Amino acid sequence: MQLEQYIALWSQATIKMIDVRQHRLRGDEAPFSYRLPASAFLYTTIGHAHVYLDGRFYDARPFHVLHSGKGSRVEIHCLDDAVVFYLILYQAKVFLPWRKELRVLLETANPFARTYEVKPKAPLELLDLLVAMYEEWKSSTPLQRFHVKTLFQLWVHQILQQLQE
Repeated sequence: MQLEQYIALWSQATIKMIDVRQHRLRGDEAPFSYRLPASAFLYTTIGHAHVYLDGRFYDARPFHVLHSGKGSRVEIHCLDDAVVFYLILYQAKVFLPWRKELRVLLETANPFARTYEVKPKAPLELLDLLVAMYEEWKSSTPLQRFHVKTLFQLWVHQILQQLQE
């Protein structure tokens, strides 16, 4: 899928935030294993881990972004004393009316269900947005939850912008 098509689908999507979580996994703990209840971004901030998304292997180090769709199995094996990662769960829907080529694109290469990785060029900008999302999510007032949705769209924008560059 070309990046322009990916951006077009994101721009047409209605986003619902499901959860923003932070996890710390120690090296002496059993692997973290989880089936995603929604589309998700996983962002490693501390430590080194082997991550398996539906059996695909990723060598995750700090500031590594992974994405996968609803129903995917995530397994994380900590290789350091500890690994810290954030999990952003969201649901994206694209409603009619929309262009036929976008509908075909969504049916054939749905970016909200795809598994992929991004090694960002400006990881601290993403981290700042992510920490703000997490803190706002924990507060859980309706206005703060709405702000998380706005921050999430900025976060995705940053990823897309860095991919474009």
